[in-house]
Amino acid sequence: MDNKTIIIYKEYEKISLLENYLNNDKILETIVSNLIDYCIDEKYNLAEECFLILKTKISDLKLFNKIIKISLSIIDNSPLEWNIKNK
Repeated sequence: MDNKTIIIYKEYEKISLLENYLNNDKILETIVSNLIDYCIDEKYNLAEECFLILKTKISDLKLFNKIIKISLSIIDNSPLEWNIKNK
């Protein structure tokens, strides 16, 4: 199995990837959306609350890290480097 890295530039593609990991969980979608909005609006105390809530709601650390990585890329409007596995 080989790993390949892709780079995602478009925000809607990042959001689609994020939605995939949130698995249609409306509560998580709301928390992540608020986290992104609060960071963009520089309301860091509210963003920190969302971060902590998200951390308690997601027990899988790998999943949590993926969600945060995608979210930060959206917040910073930066390219997202993403590793994919080939079978």
